[in-house]
Amino acid sequence: MLSPLRPLLSASALSASASRLFASSFATTCNWSPNSSGHGWAQLINPTSILRIYPALNDNYYYIIKNTDASPTNCSPHTDYILSDCPEGCLTGVKDALKDSLKDSKEVSKTSPPTLHIFLTHHHADHTAGLSSVQTWASSNSIPVTVHSHASIPPSTLLPSSLKILSIITHGHTPTHKSFSLPSLKTIITGDALFSMGCGRVFTGDMDAAYEGLQNLKREVEDDALVLCSHEYTESNGDFCLSLGEGFWGDDWRAVVERVEEVKVLREKGLPSVGTTFGEEKVWNPFLRVDMKEFERIRKLKDSF
Repeated sequence: MLSPLRPLLSASALSASASRLFASSFATTCNWSPNSSGHGWAQLINPTSILRIYPALNDNYYYIIKNTDASPTNCSPHTDYILSDCPEGCLTGVKDALKDSLKDSKEVSKTSPPTLHIFLTHHHADHTAGLSSVQTWASSNSIPVTVHSHASIPPSTLLPSSLKILSIITHGHTPTHKSFSLPSLKTIITGDALFSMGCGRVFTGDMDAAYEGLQNLKREVEDDALVLCSHEYTESNGDFCLSLGEGFWGDDWRAVVERVEEVKVLREKGLPSVGTTFGEEKVWNPFLRVDMKEFERIRKLKDSF
């Protein structure tokens, strides 16, 4: 049975004075349940949407969201699959996530085949190398595929299942990096712009752009949105957070310490440490707490940590 989303952080718990109370009752990062295939994990977002997370390469993650149009006026609901980034080997997860819908479309003549939408946050090979294999497989199974590229995607995209996806400029890691917000599903795909307890290296050298990208997220993303980032970096990010010292964190120090302890337990069990809410990241992610000058200082510290 898939786990539902865990209880989210209340608005009051986001304040510095309440964050310690929140941290002490924090049970586990997302209620991930193993996929029936044994590969990756999943959870329910709502009765018509399922989120799956799969590991790839050394420390990458990619996500597949199944969303079905639940409109009462739609007698033949359409199902969209959203694949966030395409690392090498992601075809395994695509086959796993789409197998039931593909079976239904072949056995029930009135059921239309699902549509696969691939959202690419940026051009790095560990996010794109699996694209051609997915496209080839989908074509051989008569599954329509649309690739939504960071370089050309419009501000808003409406999928056939009536799901709206917004693109948010998060440049800095690369010149055209984008994040993708799914407001109705309360999720934000951040690629390599924002990690749990950290952010991506600024390979462009444009610290202003990297900082402004995070500010864009703070302006446009709700606190209860689930953060879907592309790497399992949380343990090392947490160690860096501790190195900043209690003075940096103030009243949120206890929340940071407990989060670091929780991450170590999750990783020892082989479980993902990602899947926090954006509001939680605003408590324990140093790069979301600072002004531009301090952002540049601690980003440079992290580069040599």
